Amino acid sequence: MNKVLHLMLKVNAHSFAIDTELEIDLSRGPIGLIGVSASGKSTFLKSIAGIQSCESLSASFADWSWEGGAGEANPCTYVSNTHGLFEHLLVKDNLQLVVDHSTFSNIKPIAYEHIVSQLNLSDLLIKSVSSLSGGETQRVLIARALLSGKPILLLDEVFTAMDWRTRQYVLQLLPTWQTDYGRCFVIVSHAIHDLAQSCASACLVKSGVFSKQYDINLALQHYFEDNEEHLFSNVEVQFRQTDDVFCVHEYVLCGSEQSIFVKTAHQSKICAKHIATLQIDADKVSLRYPSTVKSSILNSLQGTVVALQEQADKATVTLDVDGQLFYSTISKKSLHTMQIELGKTLVAEFKA
Repeated sequence: MNKVLHLMLKVNAHSFAIDTELEIDLSRGPIGLIGVSASGKSTFLKSIAGIQSCESLSASFADWSWEGGAGEANPCTYVSNTHGLFEHLLVKDNLQLVVDHSTFSNIKPIAYEHIVSQLNLSDLLIKSVSSLSGGETQRVLIARALLSGKPILLLDEVFTAMDWRTRQYVLQLLPTWQTDYGRCFVIVSHAIHDLAQSCASACLVKSGVFSKQYDINLALQHYFEDNEEHLFSNVEVQFRQTDDVFCVHEYVLCGSEQSIFVKTAHQSKICAKHIATLQIDADKVSLRYPSTVKSSILNSLQGTVVALQEQADKATVTLDVDGQLFYSTISKKSLHTMQIELGKTLVAEFKA
């Protein structure tokens, strides 16, 4: 099935206007929309879902096409962090309602029991909506969107109220839901780490203007260049083994033999083929030359300097570590004292 979303959209908002023609390949996996607040991300999602008026909309995806937004032909469902459940119904009735009445629910259905199990909702089914916590409400909203059968889920800040462990768990489920059930995801989140972990690609949004679709790491690189945002490396790794004595997982960089060791709070088992992404803050990475004495820091990765960017009182050093970009933010004094230049080989050290 062709999974390219074709869009022509015009919207006039208070502080910006959207006038864009986009082609988004949703077969690549979850896609993020990255931009500062009030840049047009939520307006974009609401407009193509048909819950916000727009000047014009022409869209198509697979066998569906729609004009103007709302209607049974629209394959998009919008999920936000605001309350959207029927308070007079129990949780189970909110979920069953969309199964019974959505025109899409029989196209490629997901077993009700499966989604309830995956999102840990069994204990919530007979609860009233008003008794749910924020994180519980968001899990129910995601379950309802999945059960609707609509192939495109537009997720607008839907992880904000979840605790860290639950958020990581749900983010890891998104590619599985796409592979197993054909659900595609467009995600807006101010937590850039969440997008880095869950998305394969992204579009940059600035004052209503949308970029082309970039690989997620290239999108992040462009975003960090234009914004004073907390810089981090987004590193793809594969699980190798666990040291149960010290509760440390060893991962190997994909396409490399260099390892990263991650301390865990408890013993846990991970599939040997498990692929993950790790976010490593640039200001927590120190640099040294390979010939200098090793420190007590467990993680050290060797790479080549491919970019240098100096700011007022600091500098960002970009290393190519076996094909992956790795960032370190150091003082300008350190940059010049170490005589760091393009092409030199350095070792990045950090805790993870």
